[in-house]
Amino acid sequence: EREYSQPASARPTHVEGGAEDVQNAPGHQGARFMADLQLQLKTAPPRAVRTAPVRKRLERRWAEVNDRTAIIVTAPQGFGKTTLLAQWAMADARPFAWLTLDERDADPVLLLGYLRTAIGRAGIGDLAPDAPRGALAAIWTSIVPELCTMVAQSATPFVLVLDDVHVLGPGGALYVVGALARAIPHGSRLVLS
Repeated sequence: EREYSQPASARPTHVEGGAEDVQNAPGHQGARFMADLQLQLKTAPPRAVRTAPVRKRLERRWAEVNDRTAIIVTAPQGFGKTTLLAQWAMADARPFAWLTLDERDADPVLLLGYLRTAIGRAGIGDLAPDAPRGALAAIWTSIVPELCTMVAQSATPFVLVLDDVHVLGPGGALYVVGALARAIPHGSRLVLS
């Protein structure tokens, strides 16, 4: 069972999305709250459970792969990959951008919106957390390059965790992940779990 932290930087924020009368319509506030809560849960690292075993050997491996910009963590379901990464997030001084993926994130437009939010909440870049809008072609000609440029130019080393990446399947979302992997600067990590 996961426990989710709620750091101040990850609290839901209001994003301009339409006319004020629509935002104040009956039922809209509850829907907005649920959407913000889902966004917060997807982009906040889970709290490491205190009773979880500390894996000293695996922690030492993080230091051994210090020259790698991409790391893949594999193990069968339930073997503690997420817990291990949450422990790392608590022990590492670098900012962690976290995104827990689900099947809907196979849509590259949705994935980009969540990535922008996770990266922004971690303080890695200055992109607004708005979901990308517009033509699908704009994703590949402006949105993905803008995100990759911002990540590549980060002055502060960081870790970007994409948890449950196996749910993406083949397609456009994996191209987004591939573009990000090529943009990760030295000293930072993209972790796929």
